Amino acid sequence: MTKTELTDQLLKQLTQADFGEYFKQYSELSKKQFLSRDLGLSARNYQQWKELHITPPAEKPVKRSKKREWVKLDFMEFIWMKMVISLRKLGYPYADINKVRNYLFEKIELDANKNISADNPDIVKHMVDFFSKDKLPSEVKELMEDFVKNPAFLEKMSAIFTTKKSRLELLLFDAIAHKNMEVGIGFFEGGECTYFNWNMIVMFDHWHPSVKKEDVLNDTIRRPHLYISLTRHIMEFVAEHEKDERALSFAMLNKDEITVLRELRNKDYKNIIINYDKGTDTRIIKTEKEKKIKESEIKNFIKNVLFAPNCKMTLNQTKKGDLIINTVYTKKL
Repeated sequence: MTKTELTDQLLKQLTQADFGEYFKQYSELSKKQFLSRDLGLSARNYQQWKELHITPPAEKPVKRSKKREWVKLDFMEFIWMKMVISLRKLGYPYADINKVRNYLFEKIELDANKNISADNPDIVKHMVDFFSKDKLPSEVKELMEDFVKNPAFLEKMSAIFTTKKSRLELLLFDAIAHKNMEVGIGFFEGGECTYFNWNMIVMFDHWHPSVKKEDVLNDTIRRPHLYISLTRHIMEFVAEHEKDERALSFAMLNKDEITVLRELRNKDYKNIIINYDKGTDTRIIKTEKEKKIKESEIKNFIKNVLFAPNCKMTLNQTKKGDLIINTVYTKKL
């Protein structure tokens, strides 16, 4: 295939690509698809909390109407309300929750135009890696680099990334991107809050020399606080809704993770065996006598493998009709 043919083929593929598909996660997270009953709250409870200004702030003034309308939340707002429920059970004051809400829902301008530039080699490389996914021949990679430097493409990318997002939205995106770490929010007296990434806290000694470990610890985890895990909320949502192949649940998983979960539900396998950490612990989660795997086993797999820190998986399909999943922990905290 000549370079001209490669160019034509690549441009045809990319110009027809739906960029929304690449940002499926963002669009799914922003869909209004949750009701107060999904939180275990009655409409009356939600209205009472709304009057106390601890529910998600409305972006636009709501027109008064005699017709009753159901409150709908996106995933970020849903997670916020889950945190509010936990905070109230732990006795965190309404006034402090209101202060935290105002801080976390404050919009931040993301000025990405100066970074999305053909003169920035790192951005070009990251874009090529992102859109190509798989390893490419060198000549195709060159074409990809030419394509992402195209002004029309850069204008499209700038439109996507130059926007305002709330602090909570950015924290949630980061928590999903690093779901194999333990991340959450610490709530302090007076309505102050801090984002905690526990992997980073453990690795304090590797931080910049000017950052003192004692100062960071004294300003965060050594202060009295309540901790709410974002990782746990995400994990429990995925574990609960993965079986329905809900788009939002799958948007938080990568292609390999979705493949593994679908293989677990494949009824054709006689036995499904998981070797934990180089075979130090083996568990048979499906036998030849069972028609399908138990839901409890899949939920345990999601929590103990998909969300495990520094865990890698490999699949092995045997000639006898068994599925063997080997897990390796590359690094332990």
